[in-house]
Order: sequence, then C-alpha cells, then structure tokens
Amino acid sequence: IGYHSACLLIERDSLNIVVQHGAYHKKALRMGLVLNSVLLTGDEDELILFWNKDKVRRYQIGVNRGDVVGKKLIVAGFDNRVRMYEVNAESGLVKLHVFVGHVMSIYNLTVI
Repeated sequence: IGYHSACLLIERDSLNIVVQHGAYHKKALRMGLVLNSVLLTGDEDELILFWNKDKVRRYQIGVNRGDVVGKKLIVAGFDNRVRMYEVNAESGLVKLHVFVGHVMSIYNLTVI
C-alpha cells in the first residue's frame, strides 16, 4: 500500500473494496495498513478505520508514522508519543500503552 496512492484496492472476503482517500482525508496520507481485515489510514490530523463504506471510524490521533508489529498497531505521533493499540475487528481501537520518546528514521528503520 503506497502512502501517496490516490486509491487503494484491497480484497476482503472475496469482495473488492475501493477507497478514494480524497473523500476521507483532508491531508496527505502518512500511513496505510491492513490489520484484522480492517483498513487503517492516517494523516497529520486523524486515524481512520475502514471496514466498508457503511462502517468507518475516525479517531483524532495525528499520525507521523505507523506500522503493525505482531498483531498490534504502533503509531508515532507528532507529540513525542508512541502509542500501541489493539485493533478489534468489531469495536475499533483499544489503547494498550503510551510511550514517551522521539521517533526518527535511520536506514529505513524506525528508531524510538
């Protein structure tokens, strides 16, 4: 999934879902991931969970970087906080931990 793609195509339960990011995000994407059959996208202002066109959840969590580690979502914000979430396929995000730290990129590795 590309950060700057205008359109994402994912296959879920043999159904193709096309998400036009211009309709959901006001700013450029910083993250695009799939976890537990949920599409997760984030920009500077918010994190959006997308199940289908009828079930979309928005969270006011600014995303600088994000990745999936194991079955957990790790989101680094612009506030020197790194948050760890569990993504529940039915109810959305469940916050597990918040770490204070600085995030930087060194040779394609994210260092906290």
